[in-house]
Amino acid sequence: MCKNIIPASLLFSLISSTPAFAGDWEVYKFAEIGIAGTDNYGLADSDQIEEFVGSVKPSVELYFSGNRFESEVVAEVELYQFNESDFNVVDPRLALSTTGTLVENLLYVSSSLNYAKSLPEDDFFDLGEDSDAQTRFRFNPFLARKFGRFADGYFGYGHQSIDGDTDGKIDTQQDAISFSLARNPKYGGFLWGFGGDYEKDRSDGREFENASVYGSLGATLGQSVFFGVLGGAETNNYSELLEEDKESTMWEVSVKWTPSERTALKVGYGDRFFGEGPTFSLKHRVRNSTFSAGYTRGITTSTDPVLSTVTAFTEVPDTTVVPNDSIDLIGDGSATRESVPYVEKQLRLGYKLAGRRSDFIVDAVYSNQDELTGSAEIENLLGRVVFDRHLSPLTTFRIQYDYKAKIREVGGETESDADENRIGFKFIYNFDRKERASIIKDDING
Repeated sequence: MCKNIIPASLLFSLISSTPAFAGDWEVYKFAEIGIAGTDNYGLADSDQIEEFVGSVKPSVELYFSGNRFESEVVAEVELYQFNESDFNVVDPRLALSTTGTLVENLLYVSSSLNYAKSLPEDDFFDLGEDSDAQTRFRFNPFLARKFGRFADGYFGYGHQSIDGDTDGKIDTQQDAISFSLARNPKYGGFLWGFGGDYEKDRSDGREFENASVYGSLGATLGQSVFFGVLGGAETNNYSELLEEDKESTMWEVSVKWTPSERTALKVGYGDRFFGEGPTFSLKHRVRNSTFSAGYTRGITTSTDPVLSTVTAFTEVPDTTVVPNDSIDLIGDGSATRESVPYVEKQLRLGYKLAGRRSDFIVDAVYSNQDELTGSAEIENLLGRVVFDRHLSPLTTFRIQYDYKAKIREVGGETESDADENRIGFKFIYNFDRKERASIIKDDING
């Protein structure tokens, strides 16, 4: 069955973008030239190696916007020339995505397909002379219906699969089902809701499952403050846990403050099977600047968090598939995968300033990961500064600095400790003189 997923997704993406759905096609053509350097190739904790990489990339992007569907097709070829390693990589890529409404106020669907040696969230410094092309497929149909002021309903299925060698064998597959029925807070007064979800994460040698059901009660105060409590139960099959810990209760209390459309703050405290602790999120927008911050707790099998909005050479497409009730798959499938789960506490900060001819972005993520039942602990720190200058209607210049640090401890003793400084420059030439979405995405935290 897995072997037929990719052709089916390709067919669906193309069919959903045909003129049968009234709309317009827009075509953009670009050429990009870049160079990037690192002082620690491979993030080694000893015998550090400097490396420089040059890049040339022509690309064609097609955007379709219709009454019911929006689709994107990106075809590009990127040539990397490594200096110290003395080899080059030719990476032809194809990216397809479509999002749309099948039945108004009822049935929606999103899908995406990526084919490349370096997928959008991957690090191009990890490429080798004999790197194989990968294929990633995401598919998310969902039902969403508003029942007036009574409630909003949601039921969705999420799928992600990655074929690391494009040989027809799925290396990583994640599936999830989620449902909810709740009264919308915008109507104020007494609020209620219930829902549940189920996740399965499979790859060679491991399989994780998690399921939960919950109910919630809340109230609004003055249309700007929301108080809520949530309680439920969850079960999982993590083999590392004791049998009595595989079924547990969960709860959370939270307060959300939205004094205006420009500001939203949410603070919560809860307990799950891996422990209790706080969470929060903040987003504030003033004129042309946006600030965001967030602290989350959860389970992950990916030990390399990413700042996936912008990389030194490549612009990352928006992979958001559903609104707030989205399917939340474990990890992104692209970073280092472990055979055991980790409890991750992650802090993200971001700031973006968009000017008439310049864009400026600063963001960072700190991640602390503890092995669920073992003694390994991993700390990650990533920081980034990006400056884009529109030199003319045709040309944009980017300079970007990245910092990465990683510490791994086992049993209280440091097993590895490494950091990396990276800088990149890029010229982007627009053949069409047409405006499109900012090169730096609006979602500054990826």
